Amino acid sequence: MARWIIDDLPNHCHWNYREVHHTWRAFMIGSRTSQNDGQIVELRKGATICRLAPHLGGAILSLSLAGAEILRQTPAGSTEILDTACFPLVPFANRIAGGRFTFDGRQVTLPADAATPPHAHHGHGWRRPWQVTDLSAASATIEYTHQADSWPWSYRARQRLSVIDAGLEIELEVTNLSDRMMPCGFGLHPYFQARASSYIVIDAPECLRPDDRGIPSIAGAGLVGHQSLSALGDWDALLLDESGRLLIGTKDWEIEMIANQSVGWQFYLPPERPYFCVEPVSHIPNILDRFEGQDVLQPGCSRRWTALIQRTQ
Repeated sequence: MARWIIDDLPNHCHWNYREVHHTWRAFMIGSRTSQNDGQIVELRKGATICRLAPHLGGAILSLSLAGAEILRQTPAGSTEILDTACFPLVPFANRIAGGRFTFDGRQVTLPADAATPPHAHHGHGWRRPWQVTDLSAASATIEYTHQADSWPWSYRARQRLSVIDAGLEIELEVTNLSDRMMPCGFGLHPYFQARASSYIVIDAPECLRPDDRGIPSIAGAGLVGHQSLSALGDWDALLLDESGRLLIGTKDWEIEMIANQSVGWQFYLPPERPYFCVEPVSHIPNILDRFEGQDVLQPGCSRRWTALIQRTQ
């Protein structure tokens, strides 16, 4: 289950032969294959198989649970992050209008993302290569370090992915490496395969729909209970649901997604596409200037947020 943890960074470093030996052995055990000058990591436990591309935005390429492909599969050889099965959203999710906001008395202007001009979109992690720092047969830790630029804070993002018998656990962690507090949000962007029998079960009576800028900000009716996707039509909205739980399924399988400490799910159901997105996010879009409490990361501190995808049948 998802949780927030705030702690101080370690202020010491030492050489530990046992740790180094264990890490090296883990790399030898884990399955790694080359694709497009990058490393593809395959994690396995029981009937769960997850393939990762750390160099491609820290993305998941596929997730198979008991023989069922839960997420859409990335086309072989693709180097386009928007073709992948899932990617991390750090240090913020969704859009920042015009890429501009003010935080801690500092005016910030971020470059527009190519997918959503003129807005900044989904943070940095999905557009940057990550490095493998630890690997075993069933888990991987990958990192991305950001040096202050138009985003005027340096930070380290860490993603830990662990396959379990019934599913996949994903932990995101951000450490503030700068000397001033910074806003910090999280999210995941999974693409699920759309089938005629696809459905979701959710308790989100309210939502935020996009305004004329494409920013989810217009209050509207959400979705409650069992919803057949084929009957919903086109959807693009933030479903407000702090329960952190929903079900997604087809006639052949059902999974539960858990992401506590989230404000809801960004739900994207495009017409006549073979996929849909249900993205857990820790904050609503375009509010970095209003972040406070757990959404503010003090200098030298870390915060973690965890999501779980597991099969129920």
